[in-house]
Amino acid sequence: MNTKTYQSEYKNIPFNNELVFEKLSNFRFLDFVFSSKNIDKIKAENGGEKSNINVKRYSIDNDACEFTISPIGTIGLVIDKKNSSDFIRIKNVKGPVKFNIELQIEPVDSQKSKIQITLSAELNMMMQMMIGKKVGKIVDKVASSLAQIPFDKLA
Repeated sequence: MNTKTYQSEYKNIPFNNELVFEKLSNFRFLDFVFSSKNIDKIKAENGGEKSNINVKRYSIDNDACEFTISPIGTIGLVIDKKNSSDFIRIKNVKGPVKFNIELQIEPVDSQKSKIQITLSAELNMMMQMMIGKKVGKIVDKVASSLAQIPFDKLA
């Protein structure tokens, strides 16, 4: 297995990095992301395309979450590391592929910030060839989606 790294472009966020870090440094923001209203909005932004990937079940607490996603299976994540207000590393502890996700949150000014996502996954050569370009696009799309969250309205 080789570790392959995928990195998003930096995405601008209209909120300061302290607020963004506070909200992303625990998994409670996923309650907002997975609400049916927001799932429909994400689908509409993708041209209304019907996805063959569906979240069947999920459980969330502050530092861990678990999802059952069809057709992938169950994925468990934990927040592995946090630094000040600019870095969060999420590690998977359950699932078919071993990976880490790193969120880099940087201030633009006192009111705005930007985010970049890096995904490091252990993929064999066949998997890299089959899904590599799609994974890169998904990582960038996730960064764009995180940048659209109204962080000031999250509990």
